[in-house]
Amino acid sequence: MTYCQMEYNEKFSKFFEKFKDEYIRADEEWKRMLLDIARDFVEKNRDFVMHHPLISYWRNFERSIGYSREQLYKEYNWKNINLYFHVPFCVTKCSYCNFHITIWNRFKKLHAMRYLKKMEMEVDAFLDEVNIFNVKTIFIWWGTPSFLDDEELTTLLKMIYSRFSHKFDKAEFEYTIECNPESVTKSKLQIFKEFWINRISLWVQSFNDDVIKNINRTYTEEDVLRTVSLIREEWFGNMNIDMMYGLPTQEAGEMRSDLEKIIKMNPEHITYYPLYNYEESTFGRMWKKEDNIEEIYSFYDILAKSIKDAGYIQYWREYFAKDESLIHHYQNNYVSNRHLIWFWHSAYSFSGKFAFCNTHDFKDYMLWDDHIRKMFEYHAKFYDERLFVIWSRNLKIDKKWIKNLDYMRWKLELAFMLWFIDERENDFIFTEKWLKYQEIFTHTIL
Repeated sequence: MTYCQMEYNEKFSKFFEKFKDEYIRADEEWKRMLLDIARDFVEKNRDFVMHHPLISYWRNFERSIGYSREQLYKEYNWKNINLYFHVPFCVTKCSYCNFHITIWNRFKKLHAMRYLKKMEMEVDAFLDEVNIFNVKTIFIWWGTPSFLDDEELTTLLKMIYSRFSHKFDKAEFEYTIECNPESVTKSKLQIFKEFWINRISLWVQSFNDDVIKNINRTYTEEDVLRTVSLIREEWFGNMNIDMMYGLPTQEAGEMRSDLEKIIKMNPEHITYYPLYNYEESTFGRMWKKEDNIEEIYSFYDILAKSIKDAGYIQYWREYFAKDESLIHHYQNNYVSNRHLIWFWHSAYSFSGKFAFCNTHDFKDYMLWDDHIRKMFEYHAKFYDERLFVIWSRNLKIDKKWIKNLDYMRWKLELAFMLWFIDERENDFIFTEKWLKYQEIFTHTIL
């Protein structure tokens, strides 16, 4: 955890502990004054919004237990599961990235094929223990899956298809692959279609060539336009475009220009992230505090309104879909604590009862057969806290997913008093005012 995050964790924790002690003993007039003080505190400390809290949060909840890999895997039988495959190779590392990746070099072909073989072994070990299940979603993600060549892509997708296609839930099956604009080709799109991929997520981030270069990415606006045109010509499925705002050197006019271009492009789905100050990224090590925080907050209001006015449904702070059928099902299943199995080094998987983590070391992952290094069992209160932390990006929290409502009652009451949420019969819904302050909400919950 960075010093900055430790400082904010401690600041919020101490403030709200003292607030709770005072509030419980206070009369009605003093309660109203305390709430005014708390709301003012939140407003003055809202610059934490761009410092992503989830890494630090996860480190707090490791619970060592003695279960074998086979016992952990058996938890997935008789379940609807969601699969994640990680391709850790990139040409460069983006300045905002904190993922464990490997930069490609002249030995790329050897590394890629060895890695895909290792992933196949991991999948087969899983299927040795799990045979009665349905696959709801598949996500092929970071580093850059589309940088695999045609042979490597075919190897990966054929492996997935041969082992899981008979388990696909045809009713609402979602199969996503992440792509960079400069590495999409007509032949790769044909391979995607051959193996049932029905959703492409294109990492654009910005249309401004100077901004793209500054975040250490390797394409241009011309590449983006060419790729989107190619996808429209050759593709029959759902396309998401990833954008970012609040990037270093990115001025208000450039952010507005990006917004106008993405709306005109009219993809089925838009993901629009602020720049998170990830602890382990280049920007996270260099960037201590935003100089343009008010501009970032103001731009969120502009982009949310503009995209919704263009006919999109907002269902997370960052997520906008043309209609409900195009909502990103994998991500919704992830935040709902559904059953997830991730195949790659550094992966966290969730069986509903257990969570477990693979080794973070790439060489270690390649050498060992059993690479699960950390595991813990959900305690009800930790489960619920994680639920609210992750769902703080969403527009509502379904009550049926909360295991211990009594434990959460004070924290929910606090969130209600601070105008974070409203309570309805079956769920808690986030107010629009506070949706953009999700990380501050995290600290009231923790």
